[in-house]
Amino acid sequence: MLKTHPDQAVPLPISFPPAMLDGYLVLCAVLARKLDALLLPRQVLLAGPAGREVGALSFVHGVPSASSVAGVTHTQDKRLRRMLLNMAELPTPPGITFSSRGSKNLQQFVSRTGYPFVLKAAIGENPSFKIDNIANEEQLMTAISRLRLRPEDQLSPARSLIISAYAEDMLNFEEDELGNRIAPPHARLLIEKRVSGRYIRCLVCGDRVLAAIEIDKTGPEQCLEVLGRLHEDFRNVALRAASVVPGLSVASVDLVVEDLAREPGRQSYYIVELSERPRLDSYMEASPELGRVLADALLSYEAERSSCSLQDPADEISIRMRAESLSDPNALLPLFRDTCNALRLSGSIELTDPVEGIVEGHIQGAPSAAALVMQALMSGVHFGQRAVAADIWQTPMESYPDFRIA
Repeated sequence: MLKTHPDQAVPLPISFPPAMLDGYLVLCAVLARKLDALLLPRQVLLAGPAGREVGALSFVHGVPSASSVAGVTHTQDKRLRRMLLNMAELPTPPGITFSSRGSKNLQQFVSRTGYPFVLKAAIGENPSFKIDNIANEEQLMTAISRLRLRPEDQLSPARSLIISAYAEDMLNFEEDELGNRIAPPHARLLIEKRVSGRYIRCLVCGDRVLAAIEIDKTGPEQCLEVLGRLHEDFRNVALRAASVVPGLSVASVDLVVEDLAREPGRQSYYIVELSERPRLDSYMEASPELGRVLADALLSYEAERSSCSLQDPADEISIRMRAESLSDPNALLPLFRDTCNALRLSGSIELTDPVEGIVEGHIQGAPSAAALVMQALMSGVHFGQRAVAADIWQTPMESYPDFRIA
């Protein structure tokens, strides 16, 4: 969870789920580069040079439009993903997909391979929700039952803060004898051998590996930057892995290796995850500054691809905002004012159309703080209601003593 102000060491009144940080950090970069923006539900962001129509740059959950719809949805099919990796002679852990009708195949695989295992849905959200380190048959049966349960996010994805707007999650379900909503018998799960080693995550953007971290949940520092220590051939492995899915320009590639400094050909290693999402929350655990730098790199990549020039990042910005279709705008105003003051933002907000639930205002201050309140306004986090759309326009700096209701 985001706990401290990205620009100033003050407590934050707002926390987002980690899966929302990709979209939030890209919005920070957009505002710091003084671009206009249109925010739509489920972290859809359209941006463009100030004073022009937005749309030259676009992101969904921090994923740039340089990644095609086909690319991001195919990445969510883990059986297809494994096949493509193996066709490219990139190793994945031993594994099979199975349904509740395929218990014989599952039993044969378990007997042949041996515990421990990792279990995840064969099709669905990235990063994969998984049950790790399954050590015996009882744990395996419990894990299968747990993964067959349909969480509320999957049953109403349009309101989810986590499930992507392009998600391939299956929405059909059945009810068991206890009234739980569960996946139908034909829904497939993926079981893989749990491999041991050092867990490395690489962020690939175009033809570059932008960052690499080692994730060790048992150590005092759970994520460490390791790009400078990672063997050059492993960078090529990450690039090859990201390229196996056509249309994927940005990817997070997870590997388990024996020795990150030794060449891949002299050791065993496996690709255990491939996500279309940047997963910047994990890089922020290594360094908050690294998360911001990577978000700006994603914006710069999308801008270069779209032939859109960018200004240098600014420490302070001035924006005009307009948010639509709020359910109780009168209740929003004092909470919005107090939140902005807590974030050291100045400006004003007013209710301009009580029937349509429209508020408008000016916000000045750190781009990260301005992005925080706008993201919260679109998601319903903190404010208890969400806008259907929010426009942001860059404006000249003015003099405001604090933030107030106009």
